[in-house]
Amino acid sequence: MDPQDSASAKKSNLGNKVTKVATYYHPRTWKEKGLWWTLGLFLTTYVIVVIVLGFIWSRSPGEFDVHKNALEKAHNEPKKLVPGYVTTATAIRIAETLLDKPGGYLSNDVTPPGVYLDNIPNWEFGALTELRDLTRAMRNDFSRAQTQSVEDKDLQTAEPKFNYDSNHWIFPATESEYRDGIKALYHYLDRLADEKSL
Repeated sequence: MDPQDSASAKKSNLGNKVTKVATYYHPRTWKEKGLWWTLGLFLTTYVIVVIVLGFIWSRSPGEFDVHKNALEKAHNEPKKLVPGYVTTATAIRIAETLLDKPGGYLSNDVTPPGVYLDNIPNWEFGALTELRDLTRAMRNDFSRAQTQSVEDKDLQTAEPKFNYDSNHWIFPATESEYRDGIKALYHYLDRLADEKSL
């Protein structure tokens, strides 16, 4: 048998299987098979989707180069990389990774697959603890001189936002509080580059 014929036969066979599975989801099939069969179909589909999403969401985000990340935030302008810029850009990247990785922020999920995953919520807790410590140090130590008692307004906003309850899922959701913290860090980052590059 010709390899090309073999490939087209496999493709045709796969197409037939997909068509057969698709007919299970046609309302006419549900009517013919009855209520319990239809409920079983949807329950099986739900379980398969939850398991697949669980595998996809269970991957830890990769490492990143802090200097390259800071350069990207500075639009490839090295003169903006003043003291504190790389640290602030790193804090922003950590916070964005918490919220924007596959599956989003999972620690406050109340439905599967997020509720049964434990590795990623534990990873999130570690990253969040690191972020909280970093923003606290930026607010209390890095952004002001020893004799200066005035706090930076953006860091004063950002630090408590990241200390919001990490398991809260509704009104306001943890994610919205963290997004507000990221926004404040971006404001601080922009001012840092503008004020110190003059």
